[in-house]
Amino acid sequence: MYKNENDYLLEKIQTIKPDASLERVMQIPFEWKFYHKRSQIRYSIGAQIILEILNGRYPVGSYLPSLPKMAKLYQVSVITIRRTLIFLADFGVVRSYQGKGTQVCLGQGEVDLSHDNVHIALKYFLESLQFLALTIRSVCRFTFGEISDEAFHELMQTLNRIHEQEMDYKILDIFLTFIIEHCPSAKISHCYHKLAKCLTVGYPFYLQQWKAEDYKQMFIDMILRVTKSLECRDIEGLIEQWGTFLEEQVQYSRTFVEQTKG
Repeated sequence: MYKNENDYLLEKIQTIKPDASLERVMQIPFEWKFYHKRSQIRYSIGAQIILEILNGRYPVGSYLPSLPKMAKLYQVSVITIRRTLIFLADFGVVRSYQGKGTQVCLGQGEVDLSHDNVHIALKYFLESLQFLALTIRSVCRFTFGEISDEAFHELMQTLNRIHEQEMDYKILDIFLTFIIEHCPSAKISHCYHKLAKCLTVGYPFYLQQWKAEDYKQMFIDMILRVTKSLECRDIEGLIEQWGTFLEEQVQYSRTFVEQTKG
């Protein structure tokens, strides 16, 4: 039976220096701040709200709860919620109306590229895609060896369902969630969970480009290829499909970011 790495390390330390004790050392928790020098909470809540919109909690065309209700729901101040909604409005996710409230318009409104918030989010979105493209093949090989046929079948059913609903743009979030839930390494899962948050702000850009048939077809083709590989359990083919797809997304997104700078 293998020993826990931390226990093994502690035993070695005690052997070298018996009076050493890790209990006297204050532990430093790991926390990844993906928006440096800025309030983290508005971006985190904003990403959460975007995902909740995509998952149907706040349907497009509906109105969000009042500011006090949202403050209570997300356990933050009203000021933080107001700032979060301003952040989302810059992305074309919501639109506020005097006396009526804040309406969800994800996929309908335009992203305001003149705002600093948008450029910062685009930067981290692109960097997250680049990180995924560099690591996804290794992470998939490490993870897939521990996954049951039943889990792969459930993933295939989920992908088929979003394809039938014409929501193929959700494929990346679904696949990352699958990795996060099944990866045997807690550190990799945590890292990919943070990456998924950074990538959430990409949905307004995905949906803005969704009217372009070639861009839309890119995601449709990916869903069909992935489901086919899952069906015949072509794991190496599946891994390579994801590596290639993310590399293509990096190139496409880099071009888009460069265009916004102009």
